[in-house]
Amino acid sequence: MEYLLPNISSRYHVSEPSKLYEIDLVKQWLDILPGATIETVILHVVRKLNDGVVTPKIPTLLLNPGKNNLNKCSLNNLNKSEHLFDIIFHHSYSRWIHKINMYNGYHDNIKQLTKLLTISSFRILGAGGNEKQFELLANNIDLIKIREFNLQETEKYLQEIDKESEIYRVRRGIRPAQQPQNRMKLAAELIHYFSTINFTILHSLNDIIGSLTNMCPIANGKGVQSELLGNVIIPLYAARALYYHRIIDYQNYFELWTNLKTPNFYRKYTKRFGSIISSKELRSFSILQGLIAIDNKWCNKRLCHLCPLKKKNYVDSK
Repeated sequence: MEYLLPNISSRYHVSEPSKLYEIDLVKQWLDILPGATIETVILHVVRKLNDGVVTPKIPTLLLNPGKNNLNKCSLNNLNKSEHLFDIIFHHSYSRWIHKINMYNGYHDNIKQLTKLLTISSFRILGAGGNEKQFELLANNIDLIKIREFNLQETEKYLQEIDKESEIYRVRRGIRPAQQPQNRMKLAAELIHYFSTINFTILHSLNDIIGSLTNMCPIANGKGVQSELLGNVIIPLYAARALYYHRIIDYQNYFELWTNLKTPNFYRKYTKRFGSIISSKELRSFSILQGLIAIDNKWCNKRLCHLCPLKKKNYVDSK
């Protein structure tokens, strides 16, 4: 069992017996035991059960790591690596490359490129638990049909297909402004914004922000604007620069991305890294991207003893 436990992440919540296999435990188990089938599984080990969980038919062990240590980070000024920011930027760059590569194969098909932009931006609108739901909504949009719609007609169209799809939305724990029903106007604005982009022109940051602010006034000055710029729009222009072999432009876009700031803190990372990383640095989009990558690879899996941000010769006392 010791082999399996590090592969369990608290991000996965078990809600019913049929979904007990979504925590990756079964896949790991089957890899260890060649020839095994799901029917041979006799035990599940999970970290958390959703509210209203149905009693599992398969015996399930619920881990209790303790409230005091569940979210506590052991990284501090004594054990942090002297190369802390180099490591963070290394992982940040990996996420940058991933965002750039997302557009590979779409540059010659503007229709599909616009669709990809819509899906990617809608996932940002669903931040907090509705990412997949908004992605499904984006996939259901007929971009040709709404080409002649005005903003109000587009918003109404989105509400209609959202209702027809009967997509379940997560609402608990999400701020009022970020509630799914309050994102439809911004979603409509984004569709109109992407429809106006001339993909053959590589705009400056001022032009990009000016156009985004003009077409999407709801996002103006808010965290969602920096999320759209850092996750979707600046990587798009960088990818287009590479596509046109304009390396200087690509380097300029990368510099814009590394200097991008967020107006709001990510509470999770402020709480975890606030003692070793300044508040100014925690507003840096690129630094946050590096922390997200590290969180996904190590923190979420409780692999504190393998944390790349710690000194190599440091050993946890726990």
